[in-house]
Amino acid sequence: MQRVLLSLFAALVLLLAGPGRVRADDVAEAAQFFDRGNAHFEAGMRLRGARRLRELEAALGDYFESLRRVRSRNVLYNAALVLEQLGRWDDAFNHWSEYLGTAGLTDEEQRDGAAHRDALRPRVAVVRVETEPAGASIWIDRRDLGARGVTPVEIAVPAGEHRLFFEREGWRAAEVSVTATLGATTGAAAALAPAPVLVQVLAPEATLRLDGAPIPVGSSVEVVPGSHRLTLEVEGVGVVERAFEVLAGSAPMVIDLTAAAALVAAPIEATLAMRARRPGRLLIDGELRGVGLTVEIAVPPGEHEIALETDGAPTFGARYAFAAGRRVGLEVDARGTSAGLVAGRALAGVMASIGVLAAAGLSIGAWDAHERYRGAPSQGGFDTVNSLNLAADVAWGAGCALGLAAIVFVIADDAGVTGTVEEAE
Repeated sequence: MQRVLLSLFAALVLLLAGPGRVRADDVAEAAQFFDRGNAHFEAGMRLRGARRLRELEAALGDYFESLRRVRSRNVLYNAALVLEQLGRWDDAFNHWSEYLGTAGLTDEEQRDGAAHRDALRPRVAVVRVETEPAGASIWIDRRDLGARGVTPVEIAVPAGEHRLFFEREGWRAAEVSVTATLGATTGAAAALAPAPVLVQVLAPEATLRLDGAPIPVGSSVEVVPGSHRLTLEVEGVGVVERAFEVLAGSAPMVIDLTAAAALVAAPIEATLAMRARRPGRLLIDGELRGVGLTVEIAVPPGEHEIALETDGAPTFGARYAFAAGRRVGLEVDARGTSAGLVAGRALAGVMASIGVLAAAGLSIGAWDAHERYRGAPSQGGFDTVNSLNLAADVAWGAGCALGLAAIVFVIADDAGVTGTVEEAE
């Protein structure tokens, strides 16, 4: 039967304590002390006088040893009963309070525990302790002794003035004074201020500011809970900004700005969007970057030579300073020579050539006829020389006129190119 009770006690303790919170050896030892304490308790309740007192004190000692290993609600209950029998009203009240704070109590167990505790109120001075936020550990009068509970809680103390100390991780320690009165419940409250949180900022060597104040890169600084802003100024590159929130009670934080700083340091390319009326070849600093009517390319920031080559038309050229991340538009209108001008120029050139050749032939014929006339003058020879000279003059005039027409066609060429380079909206 004893083994069954020990097994049931161990199972209950493990269920209440949660997995991984107690060692199996602690559970076994706690169960043994609990069982031995129960034996002393039962014996004491059957006795009177000094023997009864000895058995109850022995039971209480075993219960305390059990609780020192595992805080079990069954042991708390029995320990509170023994403390009542011994007349230790403050301790009994506090054990009932701890018992009522354990998880898993049924409604009947809650009513029973509250009835025992409330029956003690006329005999004790009670302090109802609350903190904002809740969950702070409490020390009464001395910090070198163990904590007396976790807020919110009711604690019985000797009547008179007391100092209460509060601690909660992530919050500043606090203390209040309270005067406890026998047979009354006195309230004591404290508002805990959030403690600063250590924040470490990782970044390349640069000017780092927290909320506008310089801080060293890589070191940990204390930051109060709330909203904050980091500014990292990388010389000659740019600025990285990061907003962050520190929550009260947060663990130490690490903020890494290395990747963000590297991204800012990387040059952001500009964009060139070209549109032309005739297909062409787009060159940047002499390098072919695109062909067609429309071309869109990325261009490194800085000043570059732009050229658009179009067959049958002059080349468009310009120099432009590109700003990082900006979009630049290039509009080009390149026109070649019209078909009519090309045909007129060709015809005038051919006719001028024929006229010059004919004039040259007639001039030679006239010179030859003149030489024959000089050797044998006659009216017929004279008329022939005059006719040939007239024809040569006419041919030369026509050739010169056609040559002049060809020159006019060249001068009147309508080929050309215009263009604009400007930043797009």
